[in-house]
Amino acid sequence: MKIRKLLALLLALALWGGTAAFPVSAAGELVYGIGFVTADEGQLRAGPEESTEVLCPVRQGDCVVVLGTTGQWYRVSFNLRTGYLHRDSLSVRTKENAELGFGVVAESRVNLRSGPSCAYGVTAAAVKGQVCYILGLEDGWYRVLYGDRECFIRSDYLERKEIPYENEASSKTPRFYIGGKSTGTVPDAAAIGGDLVNFCAGRILNACVRDGELARTEVNRLLAQMEQADPEQTGRWRAILDNWAWIYRDTQVGGTELPEGLPEDDSLCILVFGFGLNADGSPKPELTDRLQVALGSAEKYPNAYILCTGGATAADETTTEAAVMADWLAAHGVAESRILREDQSRSTAENARFSCALLSAHSRIRHVALVSSDYHILRCTLMFTTASLWAETGDTPIDVVANAACHAEGQSDEGIYTQAWGIALITGADWQGF
Repeated sequence: MKIRKLLALLLALALWGGTAAFPVSAAGELVYGIGFVTADEGQLRAGPEESTEVLCPVRQGDCVVVLGTTGQWYRVSFNLRTGYLHRDSLSVRTKENAELGFGVVAESRVNLRSGPSCAYGVTAAAVKGQVCYILGLEDGWYRVLYGDRECFIRSDYLERKEIPYENEASSKTPRFYIGGKSTGTVPDAAAIGGDLVNFCAGRILNACVRDGELARTEVNRLLAQMEQADPEQTGRWRAILDNWAWIYRDTQVGGTELPEGLPEDDSLCILVFGFGLNADGSPKPELTDRLQVALGSAEKYPNAYILCTGGATAADETTTEAAVMADWLAAHGVAESRILREDQSRSTAENARFSCALLSAHSRIRHVALVSSDYHILRCTLMFTTASLWAETGDTPIDVVANAACHAEGQSDEGIYTQAWGIALITGADWQGF
């Protein structure tokens, strides 16, 4: 599936290190890219020749703003000075999170838009002299914080007035900015109105959703900030991110029956995800399809437990998905002693979190096989394994060993935005989405 390949690319957080060819700088100093110095040492020169005057040195990790190209040289702005660096000394991106400090609107009136082109809607208007804080660059447009909102402004309409924080000391110990205000190397939790780890985690999810394969620079920076505050929590977040990438790279959606070779004893639990009920409390066809898959799997592994997860979604607000599922399985011959219920959850994230807690407390169960619809199964896997990694039980995490799925006509794989929401709900990350 194309979308799974795309998600694997997005979630691997692989840093693209190539350079791009840019047109010669146009009038008005439109910004074409953000560059990071890759050479140990370099020199910003007054012209595109080795013989020209050296304006200042640059070092590995320094951030420059790319204005154009001349032959084998980039024309750049470094610490608010314009000069030239050789192409071999820079890694350049047209889309990058790079906090470049404050900029002042240079035109009499400028529209700020919801995306990086004039095709996007106008979200605000700024006048000459007003200030924006630059959060990144995308295809010639700055992503900025203007007042209390994020929006986009064409880069040649904004005059930068602050040296990028990456260049103030060392790229290995960057300052941390919140809303354009430097809070030092490690921000005080009070400065962000809450917990630093959750704040950084929210920014990590933001980078993964917005910037895909170019997110690694931002994610690594945030993990480094998080680690100074709480190394243990940071370790869990690294595991969650690795797990997220692994699931969408390597996990295959199974058929309508669990595979051979799973544990034959009661250390295995078949976890069946619920689906919204009809108003009268009866199961919808998709839920019945999931139960048919669960029934076949329960017959194949007769010693396994079956956990039905899902809260109240009928009109009377008391009939739960878990109860309806358990009754259906019992009516089709599954012994009630094998059936477990989790009947409080109202979302996939809660399905996973509450079920993980229930199974972790069970003395026998150590392996779980997931059952849902084919479009849903990868998110189920992500949510359950995230809940298991996040739980502070001190025990070995419950191992997801397989899955089985019914086919849901007209549905497609769920997007990265939905997955990020689920991770935020499970971990408490301070992420509000877009």
